[in-house]
Amino acid sequence: MSHFCYNRGCQKKYTPTNDPAQDDTACQYHPGLPYFHDAYKIWSCCQKKSHDFGAFLSLPGCTRGPHQPTKPEEPVAPRATEQEQVVVPKPTIREETPKPRVPVIERPPMDAPLTKMKLTVSTSLQEALEKLAITPKVNTNQKEQFNDEVKPGTSCKHASCGVLYTTVDQEQATPCRFHPGVPIFHEGMKYWSCCQKKTTDFEAFTAQPGCSEGEHLWRVENESSKNEDDPQVLKTSCRYDFHQQGPSVVLSIYAKMPRPDQTQVELNAGRLKVDTRFGTATSTKRFFNEWELFGLIDVNQSTVELLQNIRRLFSLLLCCCSRQKQKRQIAQIILDDSRRTFIYSGIDALNITNSTSLIIADFGSSHGQNSIQTMKIIIEYLTKMNKLRGSPLIIHNDLPTNDWTRLFQLLAEDNSYRGLANGCSFYEECLPRNCLSIAFSSASLHMLSKKPCNINNHCYFHFANENEREIFKNQSKFDFNSFIKYRSQELQSGGILILNIPCVNENGEMGFNFYFDLIYKCAQLLTILTSQELIDFTIPFYLRSLSECIDLELFNRYSLILIKSELICLKSLIVDQYRHGQIRLDRFAKSLSMLMRPGTDLALKQALQINRRSSPDIERISTQFWSLFEEKNKSRAFSAAISA
Repeated sequence: MSHFCYNRGCQKKYTPTNDPAQDDTACQYHPGLPYFHDAYKIWSCCQKKSHDFGAFLSLPGCTRGPHQPTKPEEPVAPRATEQEQVVVPKPTIREETPKPRVPVIERPPMDAPLTKMKLTVSTSLQEALEKLAITPKVNTNQKEQFNDEVKPGTSCKHASCGVLYTTVDQEQATPCRFHPGVPIFHEGMKYWSCCQKKTTDFEAFTAQPGCSEGEHLWRVENESSKNEDDPQVLKTSCRYDFHQQGPSVVLSIYAKMPRPDQTQVELNAGRLKVDTRFGTATSTKRFFNEWELFGLIDVNQSTVELLQNIRRLFSLLLCCCSRQKQKRQIAQIILDDSRRTFIYSGIDALNITNSTSLIIADFGSSHGQNSIQTMKIIIEYLTKMNKLRGSPLIIHNDLPTNDWTRLFQLLAEDNSYRGLANGCSFYEECLPRNCLSIAFSSASLHMLSKKPCNINNHCYFHFANENEREIFKNQSKFDFNSFIKYRSQELQSGGILILNIPCVNENGEMGFNFYFDLIYKCAQLLTILTSQELIDFTIPFYLRSLSECIDLELFNRYSLILIKSELICLKSLIVDQYRHGQIRLDRFAKSLSMLMRPGTDLALKQALQINRRSSPDIERISTQFWSLFEEKNKSRAFSAAISA
């Protein structure tokens, strides 16, 4: 009679030979536990590791011993007493120790006064500024004379070209081979976004020849970036980022050599303003920006430090305070009953007979807020229905260009399950075959694998002509077939696929056409965009009808059975909150920009890359575009349209 071995790394069926000499060494397994660190999957017993999850699971065991026919016991929660079982015929609700009451700080009005912060200047910065004072000063307001002549020895500014300028004849004879995309570093891999040639070695990455050919770029003409009268230039003159550190939020501004006498930081519980000048002895820049803070802070506990540190040159520590989260956090998603019902229906149909732990994947996780909540709902219902075998493995999938840092931060903060990231297109094979228990995707399948054509008079398919719409429709059908094909191969027998696909109604409308029209109008208002860039700015979205989503012939071809389908009208949370006065117009405008930006911004940047814009120009134009979009959202005409 055959048995199943539960040893890690083995998990095969075997038949005992009743020969101790053979049975005692018949199993090759891992006695240790798997753990995940720095994009590696590692066995604690032998330290064998791999980037790829499928390869990790197939690593041969490091120890020999007898097979384990008995499934290891899972930790069991303490059982209720006999008296409790009689009196209360339902599970005991855990009582949490009440937390001390902390006064809730209300968000101040927009015109509330700001407190000027005291600056703490590090000793190393003071010494560096003293040395800088010895060097002769230069008039920072004097504009540099732009010289049209290229000096011999000047290197080409295109990525991976490296050719040095000598003469005009040499320039014409030597072609420029370069990478028009941006470098991406993800899960130990280095590659260019334009050609996707991946490597783990940094030197091999830098030595990759360019994938495009064109004219050399000997200088970057960016005179407009020196105009300190332009508010957008002041916001983008240096890089900055926010990150959480325990109960505090740290704003790091990477302004080298900030001048304490020309730096001013002001804030209140909900707003922050920074104005500083920084730079070398020969050239300085001004950085100025204002932020409406997402949460509320304690001004008295906040500090400002000016540092002479390569990693963080200007630090602002914002101490968070207690607040009513559910009323303030616009990004919080409440999963409505209709979508829960679909998840429950799918899990009810789950019928996997093997005893391995479940693997659940969300295809198109984006920044992770909605994805994490949905995964928790799935785990909760699996537990309730007694279908969970040990701890499940959760895989969050999205493109390599996704905001993975944000997703990892949210996973660390939530800490309710162990999750992995999978960076590839869900229109390709993402996981090993026959490994997946539950596949899920929400609000992602309207994004196409590529832009099938340009839309001449708009950026969104709804406003395209009949021929352009037909091309988008064909690309959508091809992508949907690819998605179904690869998910069916990855699913185990008895596994389930749950899809929440944005669709149009019987009139061909979805409700977001108004916002996409505003996006195109903002692009037209940006005079910095050329006419060709405006044509190339086409968003690769297509919203299917219900009949396009229900392809029974396709499902049957890949051995899938349709359990349930329905077209449901869902409310937009942020629009609903604004209409009911729960959020102000400025918060609504910011939240709407965050909602519309992910797919749209990528299309804008790709249009700029195609037309050989430099990376600094692309980031500057993108920031300028979304600032304009947010400002238009705050206008009275837009507010009236939303209210209607």
